Amino acid sequence: MYPRTDQPQVEDIPFQPVGRKATVRAEIANMLLAEMSAGTIEAVIGRAPEFYGPGKTQSLTNTAVFDRIKKGERPTIPLDAHTRRSLIWTPDASRALGLLGNTPDAYGQTWHLPIDPNRLTYAEMVGNAAEVLGREISYRTVPAVVFKARRPVQPGGQGGQRGSSRATARTTSSTPPSSPPGSRTSRSRPTGRASPRS
Repeated sequence: MYPRTDQPQVEDIPFQPVGRKATVRAEIANMLLAEMSAGTIEAVIGRAPEFYGPGKTQSLTNTAVFDRIKKGERPTIPLDAHTRRSLIWTPDASRALGLLGNTPDAYGQTWHLPIDPNRLTYAEMVGNAAEVLGREISYRTVPAVVFKARRPVQPGGQGGQRGSSRATARTTSSTPPSSPPGSRTSRSRPTGRASPRS
């Protein structure tokens, strides 16, 4: 429901929903914000980016990337393997929401839950997994056209771009590879920690 730009998203940024799901979320948020402002309801809003985490965490990142790596399957990366991602570890999100809910001074406001400022790309995350597991992990990038067509993503199907990560890949540069993102010759460039908890 936030604008789809590369600008930092802050708590009071105006909503610019795209699609039915985002529009419904924005309408519900605006209704709640209006009631909070009128003083008819006591509430606090905590917002988080994409989740990832242990157990049965249901998210695109878990399902398409980490769960597939765990099963020995090729991960499917949405849209662009080399875009920095804002993700939150589910145990951290739970603690943050618990803290907000138990802090009376937090009520009447919207809060963005904190995330690791060292945001990694999916290619870097796959590279970290490859390093931890000691094996090469190739991945596939699913292009935007697949999402726009509203077809279900078939991780093992045809199409999409491919890439891979080697456990030996090392760099401290944050510049993307010179080959096109997701191309067969691109390699992830792990710059973060190998642990999934950041």
